[in-house]
Amino acid sequence: LFDGLIYCPLTSQNAILVCDPATNWKKVTRLGPRAYKRGAAYVDEYLHLNSVFINEEQVLLMAHNDTSYTGRNSQIVKVSRSSLLQGSGRGDPSVVVNSAGSHGHNIVAVGRDLYWCDSLNYAVRKKGKTIFADREAYLSRGLDLDGQWMAVGGSKFEPDRKLRGRQDGKITLLRYSDSGEVSVRSEVIIPGSGHVCDVRFLKNSLSLSRQKQTAPEWLRQLS
Repeated sequence: LFDGLIYCPLTSQNAILVCDPATNWKKVTRLGPRAYKRGAAYVDEYLHLNSVFINEEQVLLMAHNDTSYTGRNSQIVKVSRSSLLQGSGRGDPSVVVNSAGSHGHNIVAVGRDLYWCDSLNYAVRKKGKTIFADREAYLSRGLDLDGQWMAVGGSKFEPDRKLRGRQDGKITLLRYSDSGEVSVRSEVIIPGSGHVCDVRFLKNSLSLSRQKQTAPEWLRQLS
């Protein structure tokens, strides 16, 4: 949510939707093929968009890129808000991080620093450096920071999609510093919860593009 508009990755369509719930206006910008066939080569396409973070004029997107099938690392891509609101075609995407690990998820920008989940390596990275890797091989999925603490949502790897929702989930709470040092303070296993794809601090969340006090009237009414 940013300035009254919702920005939502359409993961299976390799696109991003911008909509205004107050007026029902919407616009879709496609950054990859309309239909993705596993095993095919998509050299210059952004695939499986699964996370969005708005940093003023820049919209940051995680292109998961289905690493295991394409052999391509995940990428963090930026697009200008103006191109998503007013442009045509693919907008103006450019790569911010060309090698964001394997099966990447969730981006958080704090000042000039980028944090994200390098999921298949069970890790959280800051500016390309691994600052946390789960010792029990839980895939890193959810991510939030509040200035002192970091929360990481995880899930057990399960190749069978039908069984993924039955695997244990995990939340790891870490203390971190601007220098990149982190220390695990607490771990909670959630039996049978499946993926923990999003985690949020109730106060001072840095993973939200805009805080609740600036939310539009329609959202305050829902709250």
